[in-house]
Amino acid sequence: MVSRAAVVASMREIERTGRVGYVAVWRAVGRRLWRLIVAPLVATAGMLLLFVTVIGIPFAIRKLIDWTFPEQEILFEYRSLRRSFGASSASCPVTGGGSCSWW
Repeated sequence: MVSRAAVVASMREIERTGRVGYVAVWRAVGRRLWRLIVAPLVATAGMLLLFVTVIGIPFAIRKLIDWTFPEQEILFEYRSLRRSFGASSASCPVTGGGSCSWW
């Protein structure tokens, strides 16, 4: 999880400054480390709780798609844990934003 976050932070640095520095990347990851570790755990726990019930399986699949990118929201947009899940599910990575009309 931490190495994936470092890749996202390095992409953010490239986008913002045009260059990547080892210290800047790990400083960005270090400041948000607890959110970067907790976000996938919360998403996994939520999906597992939905998968327990037969009725919740379609909702779990939907949330699996919606909650794919909270780490990127935490690093790129400096969002809190709760807002990163909302922003991750509000944007659709497949269609490039907006609502997921394919769902």
